[in-house]
Amino acid sequence: MSDEQPIVYIVDDDPTICKALSIVIGSQGYGVETFGRAETFLDQYDPDVLGCLLLDLRLPGMSGLQLLDDERNISHHLPTIILTGHSDITHAVSAMKSGAMDFIQKPYDREQLMGCIRNAVVMAGRRQRKRKSTQSVRRRLETLTPRERELLDELLAGKSNKQIAGQWYVSLRTIENHRAHLMSKMNAKNVADLVRAVSVTLASSDT
Repeated sequence: MSDEQPIVYIVDDDPTICKALSIVIGSQGYGVETFGRAETFLDQYDPDVLGCLLLDLRLPGMSGLQLLDDERNISHHLPTIILTGHSDITHAVSAMKSGAMDFIQKPYDREQLMGCIRNAVVMAGRRQRKRKSTQSVRRRLETLTPRERELLDELLAGKSNKQIAGQWYVSLRTIENHRAHLMSKMNAKNVADLVRAVSVTLASSDT
């Protein structure tokens, strides 16, 4: 887990609930930020901050479900826990289908709430590390020359140095030199590391 203090964002239009949740969650060492409207939260939310979201479904203006379905795909970056009343169970299930990780019925149980938050923050940490790793690989990809990028494509296709040398009409030593530069730039120990890192990065670009 990062040394960064996780932030629990609360989006609920009931000030009493926000205050009560802030006291409980803050006492456990988490930072807390509260919002009465989804639009205000979206305006101020920083996707690079480690944390999770407690979201009420019934909000003025943009609803909780609309927030989850927003084109910015909040739940993809920020693990989301739905706060719901008994009459909103059907909507809570819809929220889970839209990306929420869990839901808690009001009035909430403190232990259940904190357990959900701990799980959400662990998930957020994993997502953050993966996102930073992907960003790092993308930056390294941008440093490759056109020839190195061609070589990378050939390696991703499973071709050997000898096959690439024959296809490019160059010596095996030339390919080995290009490959050494490529591996150094990509900070990869071997082809398996290279393929794994680049494949995950390219796949994340398509989601």
